[in-house]
Amino acid sequence: MHGGSCLFVRRDVLFVEMVDLKEKSVETVIECSAVEIPEEELILINLFRPPTGDVTTFFDVFIDIMAAVTDKNRKLWDNSDRGLQYRFPKLRARHHEGISRYPKFFNIDFQN
Repeated sequence: MHGGSCLFVRRDVLFVEMVDLKEKSVETVIECSAVEIPEEELILINLFRPPTGDVTTFFDVFIDIMAAVTDKNRKLWDNSDRGLQYRFPKLRARHHEGISRYPKFFNIDFQN
């Protein structure tokens, strides 16, 4: 298995790793990296879905992660591969436009 999720933060930026989100990762299905930058009231998140991962489980975990993020009342910067919904047209139809519907569902705005 190759791939994964990581975030790089400059040394002069104070941040807190969001271990609770990282622990939601499911090997071969979804990997999550997330940090909070308290001074900016910002959460940086990066998700990776291996191409062979179970799509249903991916979206279940994705929804769980988004629910956890909305509880924090912070700006969200999603650095994930949103190409997922464009590369898999059947996935897009099956999941009502894929990931793009979830920001509205959780009443959040992605910044990227």
